[in-house]
Amino acid sequence: MRIVLALVVCLATMAFSPVLASADAQTGSITGDVVDQVDSPVANVAVTTTEADTTYTTSTDADGNFTLANLPAGSYVLMFTPPPGYSATTFTTDVAEGQTSELGDITVQAQVGSIVGVVTDQHGVPLYGMQVQVSSYDTTTTGPTGGYTLTGLLPGSYPLTVIDGNDPLPEGTVTVAGDTSTANVTLPPPEVPAGTAARNAVRDLSYLNAERAALGLPAGIVENPRWSVECAAHDRYLLDNHLLQHPENPSQPGASPGGAWAGTSAVLSEGTPWTDRHNPWANAPIHLDQLLSPSLSVIGIDDSSGYVCATTWPGMLRPAVTEDTIFTYPGNRTHGVPTSENADETPFVPGQFVGIPRGRTAGRELFVYLNKAGVVGQAPVTILSARLSSSSGRSQVRWVSTTTSEIGPYLAGGILLPVKPLTSGTKYTVSVTIRDGAGKLSHTWSFTTSGKAPRHRHSHRR
Repeated sequence: MRIVLALVVCLATMAFSPVLASADAQTGSITGDVVDQVDSPVANVAVTTTEADTTYTTSTDADGNFTLANLPAGSYVLMFTPPPGYSATTFTTDVAEGQTSELGDITVQAQVGSIVGVVTDQHGVPLYGMQVQVSSYDTTTTGPTGGYTLTGLLPGSYPLTVIDGNDPLPEGTVTVAGDTSTANVTLPPPEVPAGTAARNAVRDLSYLNAERAALGLPAGIVENPRWSVECAAHDRYLLDNHLLQHPENPSQPGASPGGAWAGTSAVLSEGTPWTDRHNPWANAPIHLDQLLSPSLSVIGIDDSSGYVCATTWPGMLRPAVTEDTIFTYPGNRTHGVPTSENADETPFVPGQFVGIPRGRTAGRELFVYLNKAGVVGQAPVTILSARLSSSSGRSQVRWVSTTTSEIGPYLAGGILLPVKPLTSGTKYTVSVTIRDGAGKLSHTWSFTTSGKAPRHRHSHRR
């Protein structure tokens, strides 16, 4: 009896072990990582597959990893069902006995959304040219009606910030879940001394737009009243401290963050009023070059107490052109162009870099701008050659570019400098070639100087 029992136990043991070995050999597993379209891991994605009458399921962890184990050998269609804001997807793979099928990255597309809104000042006036930011790389600028749109945002919560000069103004958090979220922003007053108000901005802007139109340059510039107030703060700072300079010293009377931003973002003038016949920077070519920039579309202006402040660089936001284009001052076929100029500005004048010293009267300086297709703002200008001529022959001309050492960073476009004053009442033709990427771009235009044409004496032979 004991022998039989022992034999039965032995047989049972021998029969059980091969079954376990066979089960392990006939199963496998699948592993992988679930990410979105920017390769960020996606957690809590349900991973499901069915074989015969059995359903296998798991979910991704915080790093997007998943494993499906104990799968019989065969072909499987995996369904990936992510949380709201993402699109489901499927993937087909095979499982071999005793093997792990490593899928690597499986991408589920996030249903990207948008944030739209309008930025206004404390009085409800729309503000053109304000930077709106939801991350260090998702930034846009408000348009003429103060509106903005940020697109392509993955699901999540975003801190919304409006940039005023160099200062971020946090405006709360906006949640995006694959659709359009609205976030209108009303900004607090700018950081300027109490009671600061801009003067003559609307009047001076009308002068500037009329001048640009007459010169053949894009007009229709819009005022940003917040920038005008900040300009007023800087003008007051200059008056209080008897200065004419761009930076502000925080320890001096009247200094403010808003005024300091305007000072370093604007052209400044003292003692020369802006009228419908005279621009304060008429003989300051570096400053005028910025103010006549073709892409300038929004501006802040203050004209008070003998000082004029007009912002330039922040407002070069005019919509991009459809093809690479050269703009010029003066424009083609314009009349009444001054014949001469004695440039007067600090810290230097363009002629100093090409052998025309400060104080020497030369011909009126001519501007050459490049606007690139699809790019907002002014492109760098490198002048390769230039020719200025009239019916009397060629006039000697020199030039500086945005790539010229020291002066270049101050320029929105290149400047052509006639060495000698031009002749009154004379038509001039200008040809210029500039570098355009790896190639070249040429442009020819004409203008007529102011005054009456000179009378020439003719000798006659008998």
